[in-house]
Amino acid sequence: MRTLRAWWEVLDEEWKRIFETVIGHQLVQEPDNQELQKLVNLEELHCGATNITTLEPLRALTKLQILGCFETAITSLEPLEHLTNLQILGCSETQITSLEPLRNLTHLKVLKCYATLIKDLEPLHNLPQLEVLDCAGTRITSLEPLRSLVNLQILNCGGNDIADLEPLRNLNHLTEVDCSYTKVTNLEPLMALPHLRKLSCKKTPVSVSVRKIEQFKRQCPQCQLPDLWYQHVL
Repeated sequence: MRTLRAWWEVLDEEWKRIFETVIGHQLVQEPDNQELQKLVNLEELHCGATNITTLEPLRALTKLQILGCFETAITSLEPLEHLTNLQILGCSETQITSLEPLRNLTHLKVLKCYATLIKDLEPLHNLPQLEVLDCAGTRITSLEPLRSLVNLQILNCGGNDIADLEPLRNLNHLTEVDCSYTKVTNLEPLMALPHLRKLSCKKTPVSVSVRKIEQFKRQCPQCQLPDLWYQHVL
């Protein structure tokens, strides 16, 4: 317990406030041993839209499965690199620049990292359980690392400087893809995906081609394409 006590004592006031919320009451004195144990055994924590600047206190929370730290001033996910039980992570609208700390978190199923400064999805290539990925509005230029994510079901990669959907060709569990506001010119890699039910591709080079869109609709009739500019004309 001495180690837990030392962990608590170095927390800044914002983190103490967050953990007080978890405990369920404002502490008038230092937390007791039972309360400290409860904190480090947390499986779910929401600290989004707070004034935290670091995730450093979470190194000790090795049982954590769900973490929401969106809309904060954090710049790094490095404190999470050994939290191998993590399954759901929301770190959108932060200042993070790399997903490298997630490389070995093989139980991760949901990752929402939109509106961040990340440039590369490569650290995700060996996360076979990933089912949902939202990396919209980042700085990525390629979907190549996603080729091996055979369980991916929902992908939002809109608002990025990407042009090629080829890496998605064999991701047969995909049900939704959003590639709006990108440089995508060809939907052919998606045409044979058996479970694809929704594709958003507005404001792309391909979205202005009636011929290409109609070809896709013939090949993938079960898939909805919302927001087509001509859908109320033809």
